[in-house]
Amino acid sequence: MAAIWLGPKYSTLIAALGDFIGAILFPFGTYFLGFTISNAISGLIYGIFLYKNPQKDNVCDDSNNGKWILKLSISSVLVLGIVNIFITSIWLHILYQKAYFVIIATRVTTQLIMLPIQVIVIFWLEKFTRPFVQKYLLED
Repeated sequence: MAAIWLGPKYSTLIAALGDFIGAILFPFGTYFLGFTISNAISGLIYGIFLYKNPQKDNVCDDSNNGKWILKLSISSVLVLGIVNIFITSIWLHILYQKAYFVIIATRVTTQLIMLPIQVIVIFWLEKFTRPFVQKYLLED
């Protein structure tokens, strides 16, 4: 949601800090900087594609749903394809010394299943949070 309402700069920062703080508060193995980089790249991609600039865009306009869903789908394909399949597989290969292409083969299936789920959930979360954002974040 940070990508939609705050833009690429803040969504990148929030994604990286969120990963780092989560790794510190809930440690599961050793901390690995690569996953923080992956999350930052994901935040950047979503921020570039999904940012609804209140100065340029009418954030309450539902007439651009088709265009917004297309941008949401493209950004999700990029994040799930490039970041979650290829870059995260590199980090897993570095950490566990498993065959890179075997890791990719197993991750492709899960990412294909997650694509429509992610697009639907982000679409509905944006619809749900829009009134609150307009009331508390965008008021003058």
